[in-house]
Amino acid sequence: MEKKWLNKNELKEYVGFSIGKIDNMMRNNEISYSKVGKSVRFDKNEVDNLLKSKVLWVLNCLILNLMGKKIHLKL
Repeated sequence: MEKKWLNKNELKEYVGFSIGKIDNMMRNNEISYSKVGKSVRFDKNEVDNLLKSKVLWVLNCLILNLMGKKIHLKL
């Protein structure tokens, strides 16, 4: 499988997050990235896996809420 790397602006367009949100995710170790000099790159496959895990987590929380268990969503 070929690696596809995204820069911050490409990631912003790909996922619809602001640069500030991406910076916060990087600072909080919520998204993995690689640095080469001052350049930051994100592995598209890892981004896809992160998004899938977030979607599954939200769906699980929604199901638990429907079952009467109170879950507070924090993305």
